[in-house]
Amino acid sequence: MRSWSAIDDRPDKGLMDISVSRERFKDSPALEPLGYRAQVTDLGRVDSYGDPITSLALVAADAPSVKAAQQQRGKAKRELLTHLRSIRNVGPGVWTIGEMRELCRGLGQVEGTARSAVEWLTTSGFLTATVGGYRISDDAD
Repeated sequence: MRSWSAIDDRPDKGLMDISVSRERFKDSPALEPLGYRAQVTDLGRVDSYGDPITSLALVAADAPSVKAAQQQRGKAKRELLTHLRSIRNVGPGVWTIGEMRELCRGLGQVEGTARSAVEWLTTSGFLTATVGGYRISDDAD
């Protein structure tokens, strides 16, 4: 089964660049992310108000921000896991996805990176699903 995800980790929000990562495959390793840039294309027609009709198309692009985004998410994963390990004996040691995202945001991560880090962590084997959320796996230490 393939897993595709688009993460909005653009260093320059004015650019319309996107990366598509392919991190999880059933029986094969992750592939390098793909970079695309959105370009507005004039369709050569006008609407009833006389405004040009346009469309948005994705074109392949060299996106150095793609690698930077991957590295940032890797850092976020490590930081979140380290933080969860440090607080697991405080309280029940079980966190919901929302709570883990908030913890990640508290560590200074942007929303998209926090979401990606938590998604990876919940499927990585470092956490175990339990009643009420996730806990650190016994064999993850």
